Amino acid sequence: MKKQGSMIKNAVVPETKVIPTTLEYNAELQQTMEKKENADLIRLFELKALGYKALAGWLKNIAKYNNTDKTMLIFKDRSKDRVFLRFYTSDNKYHISALRDTGNGESYLGCILVGRKPRPGENWDRGSDLPDGLYNKKTWNAIVNRIIAIEMKNLQCWR
Repeated sequence: MKKQGSMIKNAVVPETKVIPTTLEYNAELQQTMEKKENADLIRLFELKALGYKALAGWLKNIAKYNNTDKTMLIFKDRSKDRVFLRFYTSDNKYHISALRDTGNGESYLGCILVGRKPRPGENWDRGSDLPDGLYNKKTWNAIVNRIIAIEMKNLQCWR
């Protein structure tokens, strides 16, 4: 290589990494999640428009600061009239699935828990079925009560 002043001729310039904007990153993340789930990521107002007004209200009541868009991932299944959502705690991931009654007398509401941290010596995810049943307030309350019971911590210095 010939030096030309302080520049080196035919020098290889390292490739610079382009850092995406927050919007670009979020769009890419959304595409990845939607492809993996074969579902569309939606917001709370879209959930209401799909006929899940009761579920939208229930979710808003348990979301931190009533902000479901920042605390939950809500999906619309592409192959069924079903919605499902995910939310996370320090120890667990919760997956709630809902199918409203569309006139055929069938509805469903259920929840599955998956542990986020394996126990020492284990290389699998622990999981549990939580209450399920008809898409109604009674089933919803049973699910929420079980989640609270699971997440409640024992007192360390008591009795």
